[in-house]
Amino acid sequence: MSLRLNPLSCARGVKYQCEMCGQAASLACAHCRVTYYCSKQHQSLDWNGIHERICSIMAPIRNPPEALNNEDERRRRQLTLTMNRHALIELTRAEASKLLVQGQAELAIPAALQSLKVAIDVFGKGHLSLVPSYLLLAEANMGLRRFQQAEEFLQMANWAIYKNPDSSAHLRSPLRRLFGRIYLAQGRYNDALEQLAHDVYYSSVSHGPEHYKTAGGYFQMGMAFLKKDEIEKCLAFLDKVVDIWYKFLTGLRSTIAGARDKASEGHPVSSITDVLDDAEIGDAADVLRSIIDTRIEFLGNQHIAVGEVSYVLGVLCHLTGHVEKAAHLYETALRIYEVHVGADHNLTIDIQTSLNEITAPTTPSALNAM
Repeated sequence: MSLRLNPLSCARGVKYQCEMCGQAASLACAHCRVTYYCSKQHQSLDWNGIHERICSIMAPIRNPPEALNNEDERRRRQLTLTMNRHALIELTRAEASKLLVQGQAELAIPAALQSLKVAIDVFGKGHLSLVPSYLLLAEANMGLRRFQQAEEFLQMANWAIYKNPDSSAHLRSPLRRLFGRIYLAQGRYNDALEQLAHDVYYSSVSHGPEHYKTAGGYFQMGMAFLKKDEIEKCLAFLDKVVDIWYKFLTGLRSTIAGARDKASEGHPVSSITDVLDDAEIGDAADVLRSIIDTRIEFLGNQHIAVGEVSYVLGVLCHLTGHVEKAAHLYETALRIYEVHVGADHNLTIDIQTSLNEITAPTTPSALNAM
């Protein structure tokens, strides 16, 4: 619901701005009465994107109770307000990230905008802590193919990092990767490769060159070489990506299996979600599916490299509970490996063992234990 603002009832000098675009507002949220909009369309977008989840806490955050005479009470209230603002930043960034994973870039913008506004209230303009919000806004706009707006947010993030030369590599890496992705979408392939090379460098400094977080940079570089029709270079970078995910996912599977065997010891990793968040899982699946398609196109659907990446994606599906997809991918990999290296090869046996874990019938003893 919305309330129409009466200009005559507004305090002198007070101008209400739209939550979404910053234009003069004519409507207010009827519930919290502290958020304003220029149109019902913008109110609806904000409501569906984030406001419905945070409406009840907006009034005390934007219009906190007047300070009391007691100094201790004032400090307690200020501490509570600061903690609430920090929590709101985390909540809105998490919601924006989730919506981006779901492919809902337009709905992610209100959440990312809200995180930026609160972060500015807490840290001030130009602070390094604003960078994650700028990156979310850039990614959301890029998903809507609003490349100019996306690049503007990246420039703001870049300026904040530039003013803080000691800022860590883990902020510089995603910034460069997003620049690379924008240039790639715009057909600026050499510019994209330059940015992505910086991404891989900073990610390697922060996480290591063989880390799954660095694999995303290798993948984007592979896509840039693909656009340049440099197929051998493309496939070489994709080989690197698959190798990283193979080692990581099979290692994680062994760790999780060990945790099940030692459940009473409180093992710290018992699920893939203890290590990867939804965005990372979604990105990994998209990357591996893309590599399958690329390898099939240039190597053929029976090439052993297709079997390899099918197995890796199968492990990911297995760990995330998508057992039917995992079984199909394991079967594809198994057929290819049996042709190329034989049924007795260690890799073929590993794939068969993985498939058996899914397809083996439940034994009576297992049923009795349930």
